[in-house]
Amino acid sequence: IRRIYKDIALLEDGSGFRFENGDFATEPSDQRHIEHILISGKGQWREHPLLGVEIIRFLNRVGTRAEFLKKARLQLEFDNMKVTKLTASNSGAVDVEAVRIQ
Repeated sequence: IRRIYKDIALLEDGSGFRFENGDFATEPSDQRHIEHILISGKGQWREHPLLGVEIIRFLNRVGTRAEFLKKARLQLEFDNMKVTKLTASNSGAVDVEAVRIQ
């Protein structure tokens, strides 16, 4: 049985929380966690100060695509994800398929 982790749902533009029936809406959170890990840098997570890929550095050509892919895979695995697909295009588009390990 695969457990689905949920978190408070955000508006599409990330500017606030979504509400349903006068309460916070929830949604599966694994994809959002993947996005946050790729965007954030080391030191931005209080509980896990070494977590974060800082994709903006790679988009600004401070490192190679191979370095980015290696770092992204390691960081996602650190967050208990099993990465089944991880690619990055020359334009900066990243395709990630990963599932949380129970």
